[in-house]
Amino acid sequence: MGLAVGASALVAPSSIAAGGEVGGSGQQYFLNDQWGGEANHAFNYGRVSDQVYVGDWDGDGRDTLAVRRGQTYYFSNGLGAGAADVVVNYGRASDVVYVGDWDGDGRDTLAVRRGRDYHIKNSLNGGGADAVVPYGRSSDVVLVGDWDGDGDDTLAVRRGQTYHVKNTLTAGAADRVFNYGRTTDRVYVGDWNRDSRDTFGVRRGRTYYLANSLSGGSADRVVTYGRDADTTIVGDWNGDGSSTLGVRRPPAAPIKFGDGTHLVGADIPAGVYRSQGAEYGCYWERLGGVSGEWDELLANEWGSPRPIVEVKSSDFALYVDDCGTWTSLSSTFPAHPAERIGNGSYVVNRDFRPGTYHVADPGEYCSWERVSSFDGESASTIGWGFTSTVSIRSSDVGFISDGCGNWHRIGD
Repeated sequence: MGLAVGASALVAPSSIAAGGEVGGSGQQYFLNDQWGGEANHAFNYGRVSDQVYVGDWDGDGRDTLAVRRGQTYYFSNGLGAGAADVVVNYGRASDVVYVGDWDGDGRDTLAVRRGRDYHIKNSLNGGGADAVVPYGRSSDVVLVGDWDGDGDDTLAVRRGQTYHVKNTLTAGAADRVFNYGRTTDRVYVGDWNRDSRDTFGVRRGRTYYLANSLSGGSADRVVTYGRDADTTIVGDWNGDGSSTLGVRRPPAAPIKFGDGTHLVGADIPAGVYRSQGAEYGCYWERLGGVSGEWDELLANEWGSPRPIVEVKSSDFALYVDDCGTWTSLSSTFPAHPAERIGNGSYVVNRDFRPGTYHVADPGEYCSWERVSSFDGESASTIGWGFTSTVSIRSSDVGFISDGCGNWHRIGD
């Protein structure tokens, strides 16, 4: 199946600025393979301001994300952080863009809309369009889907609560016209029942009304999901043939604090924090109490630049000294994992890519540690050493380097 989302994030038909774009802002994604429960794909990707699209870019049956920055598109074939698999320059920065499987080959590609003309591209590369199709009016709200189950995506236009559905990429009258929902509904497209045919769903608040046929009448399924303020994403995330929901959210305001003793739950919430300004000399303690007794010291660390600490809900307090400003770890990640890192604490797959790293000129007191947590406890150490080469696995949570200098990735 091709694209599972058409014109997402509708507030009213006249409000659409870009058809196939997900809309909203943020780099946090929570995608669910089921219709209830916690999201089973939760990750950060791209930048808060990215334009985001959904599609099956490699034909594996699974929908993933692409981000657009001007006329440059970054396509990812997996759900998660990391560098894009394909980068393409296409069209103009001002273009309105849609995504669909226009030729039925199982891969989603781009189409550019200019007025009522659609410039269809059947591959993820630059160059001229493979077809130019006029359809509808320049003011129409457009949705994309496989309406008849033949394997290729075509267009539908929405005018208020009336939908004009076309089964071929040609000009002419719609193959089906019907009324559904309200003119103020936010409308989504997906194959909700695995019959290979895309149909509509409407959102009101956090309630979704999903129809399994292109007709009026009551919804076949009613689902409550997410928050009222969420930006909704639709896709087949696990390749089972059924479209389900996801949400895009902006990052929460980061927690920030400085030196001193901070009570957990009162002054700061449990969580993972990174010191932004600390060089050598920063000291922290996780405490089970504040009486000063030795057995209340749960874990501590001194000396590492830009340290990371996991504060647990069972901790009583966190004491920090000469560390600068601490902030929520999730607000500190780069847009893409690096392949070069220096001294400090780093999160695998988020700050940098796993693999084999080498430092050309290690310091006299170079030491490193692979960890399963940043709680500072000895049980969290996976491995440690003083060598100038280290293999860091994707299953590791973090890597801490002290006095080694600059590491660079030399292999998987």
